[in-house]
Amino acid sequence: MFIALASAVKINSFLKTLSPLFNFIAITIIPLLLCLDDY
Repeated sequence: MFIALASAVKINSFLKTLSPLFNFIAITIIPLLLCLDDY
């Protein structure tokens, strides 16, 4: 139980560090995909 909780906390902090990167990717990639979709 405690091990699962600790790993969940680790994963949560890991995702928090990654989320700015995902935001950046979403902001850059999604408009590109939408532009490509028009062609």
